[in-house]
Amino acid sequence: MPYEIFLVSLHHKDNIIIQKISNMDKKKFLITISTDADDFNESELSVKEALNSAIENEAQDNYESPLFDCRFSVKEISDMEQLEDKVNNTLKWLANKIACIQVYHWDKEYKKKSLNDAWQKVQEQFKEDIDWNSLTESQCKALHFVRWQSEEDIEEQISFLKSELEKGHLTKEEFDKKVANEKNTIGLRLIPLYLYPSLPIGIILTSIDGKEIAFDGSNIDTDVRFGCLAWGIKPKKD
Repeated sequence: MPYEIFLVSLHHKDNIIIQKISNMDKKKFLITISTDADDFNESELSVKEALNSAIENEAQDNYESPLFDCRFSVKEISDMEQLEDKVNNTLKWLANKIACIQVYHWDKEYKKKSLNDAWQKVQEQFKEDIDWNSLTESQCKALHFVRWQSEEDIEEQISFLKSELEKGHLTKEEFDKKVANEKNTIGLRLIPLYLYPSLPIGIILTSIDGKEIAFDGSNIDTDVRFGCLAWGIKPKKD
């Protein structure tokens, strides 16, 4: 069976916890293995054998298995869960880093440098983890994007524009343009400010008034609404 392994090793108190995310026949599994053994050697762990043993639920009772007498769990995960976990782990790391900067008695220049370094590291991680062209609606929700307005809100606004047209407050050309812009915000998810620095150059962004541009790194304002920019993307349907 084909495997692609991404290994994260965590040390928690006296336990060694190994988390493996495996792609197997286009399915993803989060396999968590823990042990109290002092002599547990991760290098002795055969990845393929460990995954097979864990998925078949035989490892902890087989004394020949590298997982003998270990505790483990197996969970099938979705792309959304995987991305949400990655981003949340990055934000957690940043929060802990900021806590260190605030709590420890470091000099001001070192604190400033540490904060800037941490912020840059976080943005680099976001750029690596987030595929902006493949984001789905559920992933955007998990990452704290905000829906600009519902289709009912848009229909209500178009009805208002029709009344303005009938009253002579708008020309037909102005009306058509405004309606087109309103309809262009259907499905729009506003981007949270914390992801602004990781926006890829060239991505097509849509504003809350329906305008579209190709992002060049500096051609949108950074005013926020509900913690989000006035610009967003239209993610894929789940």
